[in-house]
Amino acid sequence: MNSFDQFWGWMEDISTINRGVWPVYLTQEIDVTALDELRKTSASKGSKISYTGAIVRGLGLCFKEYSQDSRLLGFNSTMLSWPWQRKITFDQTNVGVMVQKEVDGVDMTFMVVLKEVDKLTAEQVTEQLRYYSETPVEKIPDIQEALKIMRLPRFPRKWIMKAVANIPSLRMKHWGSFCVTTVGKFGVDMQTPATGYRWPCFGFGLVKKRAVVINDQIQIRPTVYLSCVFDRRVMNGAYTAKMIYRVKEILENPEKENL
Repeated sequence: MNSFDQFWGWMEDISTINRGVWPVYLTQEIDVTALDELRKTSASKGSKISYTGAIVRGLGLCFKEYSQDSRLLGFNSTMLSWPWQRKITFDQTNVGVMVQKEVDGVDMTFMVVLKEVDKLTAEQVTEQLRYYSETPVEKIPDIQEALKIMRLPRFPRKWIMKAVANIPSLRMKHWGSFCVTTVGKFGVDMQTPATGYRWPCFGFGLVKKRAVVINDQIQIRPTVYLSCVFDRRVMNGAYTAKMIYRVKEILENPEKENL
């Protein structure tokens, strides 16, 4: 089996594991004017903040803020499908981030986990993301581990995936509390993350200048669309919407919110 077939077999396994999800989608436009100023200030000091790094950090801060709210169970719990269903509370803010790497001439997407992002600065998150982006595949242990599983026959591979999805310690280690993905670098305005995940997934598109209304005046501001898909069985829609708006507040006021 070639790398292309292995990769799509892996993706099919993930989709079958998460059947039964009741997906709900939310999208919020975010003005990144203040974030751009913070990025310029950071660059002048010799460091760098990427949009992905800032959004991951903002989501981590929001996650920590809301982690004890029982109406947002999806952000600090998971539903176990075997041996019985129950909710498990996670204490760590680990974020799974999708990264694209080439393996044997095939573009593949892997999830790498950034641990406790609420304790990191946006610069530190950006640096970790740069490591996964620039380091060769063979030197990244997390991806090498994923490739070993991907190359297994389907039956054992699928059961390993089930274990990762349903055992809390493995879920946190390999997938995190929630995941983030983006197609902005390809020029796409908006991304709705894939359905089928029992934990929330965020996606965002291209940051570009758009017309917005401020104080009844049309202005041109750099904005980005942040989307979320979540399982309605474990997350209250109204409170999830409030949380998404809180992410907007953090990213639009980065200095005030200690981004």
